[in-house]
Formats: sequence, C-alpha cells, structure tokens
Amino acid sequence: MGVPGQPGPDLSVSLTLGLYLLQETLETWEERLLRFFSVSPQAVYTAMLDNSFERLLLHAVCQYMDLISASKCPAALGPSQ
Repeated sequence: MGVPGQPGPDLSVSLTLGLYLLQETLETWEERLLRFFSVSPQAVYTAMLDNSFERLLLHAVCQYMDLISASKCPAALGPSQ
C-alpha cells in the first residue's frame, strides 16, 4: 500500500509515460515545422489533425516558435470555437 497523499506506482508510471509522450510529440512538431520553414520560409503550413488535442499542441508549438497559427473546421462541423 502506498503513502497517503502520494500517487501509487501505477499512477506514477502512467504520469511519467504520459509526460514523456507529450514531450516527444511537442519535439516532433517543432522538428517538422523547422524543416518545413527552413526550406520555404514564406509558405503556409497546413495539417489535417485527428483531434482537438493535437491541434492545441500544434498551436502551442507555433506560439513557442513565434509563428502565426489559425484553425479552420470543415463547413459541416460548423465554426471553430
């Protein structure tokens, strides 16, 4: 049994793995954007993302890299909030 007020071993492992995957995802986006804009500095990068969390991460990386970003939802889904 764990110490009261501290996460158990399963939760600690899950949190550590989650943070590792998040960092890896952010680094992957940063590398993709660096490669893309190194070749075409004035181009517009577009991506079709699977979910809103990925879109949030991409916007965060763009902000970190001092890039302008915008989201556009397909017309069938309505405007982005």
